[in-house]
Amino acid sequence: GRVEAELQLERKGRKKAIGDNEQVRNQLAVEAEQIRLIERQMRSRKASLKELVDKREDLSNHLRQVLEACQAEAQNIEEITLAIQKEKSACHQLRDKSNAVGQDLESQKRIHNQQKEEMDAIEKKMEAHLKVIEEPNRLKEELLYREEQARSAIQELNESKMAQHQVLTDLGKVSNDLEA
Repeated sequence: GRVEAELQLERKGRKKAIGDNEQVRNQLAVEAEQIRLIERQMRSRKASLKELVDKREDLSNHLRQVLEACQAEAQNIEEITLAIQKEKSACHQLRDKSNAVGQDLESQKRIHNQQKEEMDAIEKKMEAHLKVIEEPNRLKEELLYREEQARSAIQELNESKMAQHQVLTDLGKVSNDLEA
């Protein structure tokens, strides 16, 4: 019975060992799957990093181009500034000439204004003379206009009289007809 018991104990031990082996195998399979997952993640991260490095390189090139463009623009601005300073200097010279011409024009303008005042005075005298000459003509035109209005009024009166005479004549006829 003791041998039997030992054999049974041994069998139990083997079954437990097999069960333990199965458990270890399962555990190893899970860990292998986790390792594959981690490897995939690592490959994905490596690709992302490469993409970032490429983008950084592109950005670096772009910034270099921008910097070169800025330097060229700074050069242009410097040249433009020099040109503006030359223009400014030319403008100052022109302004000085213009001021001299302006002073000359001022004196000519004063002379012109004096002459204009003299001409205006002469023109006013001429207008006064013309009014004296034109007054009889104006009065004559006014008389002709009033005479025409009077003629028109007389004609209207005559027409009115004729119309009244016609009415009286018609009334006389009606009255004779009634008597008959």
